[in-house]
Formats: sequence, structure tokens, C-alpha cells
Amino acid sequence: MNILSLYELSSLIKCTLDDLLADTYWVTAEIARLNYNQSGHCYLELVEKDEDTTLAKVRATIWAYKSSELTLKFQSVTKESLKPGMKALFLVTVQYHQVYGLSLN
Repeated sequence: MNILSLYELSSLIKCTLDDLLADTYWVTAEIARLNYNQSGHCYLELVEKDEDTTLAKVRATIWAYKSSELTLKFQSVTKESLKPGMKALFLVTVQYHQVYGLSLN
């Protein structure tokens, strides 16, 4: 029996994902939650639903250095702000952190 510590398993997951996944992906998703913090980071929860059934849910972050730029560009093109319930197309990188788990940036 091969026994791993939690950190060892988490590191294995991170390395495997880093090795196998492309640098970026285009993803369509609905914004379920959206919050900006004092630093300007935008934290989202993205979902895909089939009627009332949630098929997938992932945390996402738009870091402050990109958040204000993307928000202004999105508003100038769509005349709307990003908000919960909105479906959008995102260019994401998949991140796995040993403490914070899976997220999209």
C-alpha cells in the first residue's frame, strides 16, 4: 500500500494538471456569484446548469491588475457590468493550489 501525505497528494495533483493541461482555454459559463475586494480582485463562482441541475461549478479570479481593464472594456462594449446570472465567454488558465484547490484565473 502506497501511503501519501495530503500535501504529497495535492502536489501530485498540481504537477499532473500542470503537465497535462494547455496554457489557456475558452470557456462559456454563467456567473453565479461575483465579488470585488478592497484590492480590486474580482472573485467569481462560475456554473453550468441544465435547467435547475448544476452540472459544474468552479471558483474563478480576475486579479486586480486585469480586473479594472476588463471591467472597463466589457462595459464599453456591452453597456453592462458583469453580474450574477450573466453568461459570458472567458479565457482562463486552470490553477491548482495545494491549499486553495482548483480555480480558474
